[in-house]
Amino acid sequence: MSKADRISFQDISPSHAMAITGVDTTNDGQPIKWRVENSWGTKYGDKGIWYMYNDWFKEYALAVVVDKSHLSEDDLDKLKQKPIVIADWEPFFLALRNLK
Repeated sequence: MSKADRISFQDISPSHAMAITGVDTTNDGQPIKWRVENSWGTKYGDKGIWYMYNDWFKEYALAVVVDKSHLSEDDLDKLKQKPIVIADWEPFFLALRNLK
């Protein structure tokens, strides 16, 4: 199934948050691997640190919170769009089906 289908059929949903603390890039600045601090403590991973490749993010990451200072002008323009209102009772992962 595609990621969109997995969201629609509730096969995947956000259930965990992690902090991105670094990125490994190609020579032209394209990200390839991310350093992630997990909230499970230091017993797991590399003392609580995990390294996630872009393929993993494409498959499993459902939302990312980024400070506006790190956005391109094109991405900042997208913030000017009319927001999608999510009903109070609608679980966040179901609202993801409405994103384009």
